[in-house]
Amino acid sequence: MAKDRKKFTVGILCPKLLYYRKITAMKRVLGLMIVCALFACQQEEFTVIDEQDQNNEEGLALQLRSLLQNVTSHDGTFDDVVDRSSCFSVNFPYTVMYSGEPYQINSVADLVPFNSNDELVPVYPIEITYANYESTTIEVHEEFLTEITKCEAGILYDQRVTCIDLVYPIRLAIYDATQGSFETVSLDHDKQTFQWLDDFPTNILVNMNYPMEVIWETGTTQLIEDDAALEQVILDAIDLCN
Repeated sequence: MAKDRKKFTVGILCPKLLYYRKITAMKRVLGLMIVCALFACQQEEFTVIDEQDQNNEEGLALQLRSLLQNVTSHDGTFDDVVDRSSCFSVNFPYTVMYSGEPYQINSVADLVPFNSNDELVPVYPIEITYANYESTTIEVHEEFLTEITKCEAGILYDQRVTCIDLVYPIRLAIYDATQGSFETVSLDHDKQTFQWLDDFPTNILVNMNYPMEVIWETGTTQLIEDDAALEQVILDAIDLCN
């Protein structure tokens, strides 16, 4: 009798075990389908920016990246009374000689009394910052003149859009295809944005979070809804003020 009970028990448990395994397998398949669906949605939302890809969509993405760098590059025009160059600016504080007298320059306000006809000669050494935010030390006046000449010759980076600015913060949704990870990057000022774009990694998917705003030099803000609108407003700014 005990032997028959054992057979009966096994007969009951085996169908339950098979049922449990079927349910577990179905859950795994369903989970995999959900992951695949989510990944497919993410791919539709992101714009691929890869310098190795030469199709039209990527070309537009690379153009927008370049235009954004033009907007966020360092504006070296505010001290042209000193360096006669838009490619870089002299870092505060420093001293200039004017009519044989030293003048301490601590901010833009200290440059206001001077005009383009005044000859201001920096007291060396000085440090300058280029449009790409890189800096270097200038030891003598001859080096200073060399940098000015290089700017005039178009050797130094000098791509700037000065009549429009981005309104911060800007948020980017990023998917790293290599690591299989998502993250959100917040860009809070021009230097950070320019350098992030300059060091742009390959093989990532990027989506700029919209809406965002730009502000014109008149103080007027403009709402931007997508990449195409952002690209167009920068191109319009180039036509209007460069």
